[in-house]
Amino acid sequence: MRYKRIYQYDPVFALGFVTVFDQLIEGYPSDEDRDAIFQAYIRTLKEDPDQYRIDAQNLEDWAWAQIGGIEGEVEGILKDIAERARGKKSFSYNRFFAGDIEGQLEGA
Repeated sequence: MRYKRIYQYDPVFALGFVTVFDQLIEGYPSDEDRDAIFQAYIRTLKEDPDQYRIDAQNLEDWAWAQIGGIEGEVEGILKDIAERARGKKSFSYNRFFAGDIEGQLEGA
């Protein structure tokens, strides 16, 4: 994806990448090694691994702040998804989450 002509870094991409990476490598025995692999992967792409983590954390923090005032059916669904994602035990991020948003943006 990084080398597609239309690629452009943004915080939402960072959040998606960090979430998928962390879930895939969750069982790896060493925190130090997990971080070293993440750092090496992002640096190989000539991007800043710290920026990925910062942007991902900022978006996650913002999303959690929104949950406090959420009411209604759709908001309840989003709150449930956010709570499952935060627990990381019963949530599996997949391309369908990003694909729907991407499709909507392309149509705009």
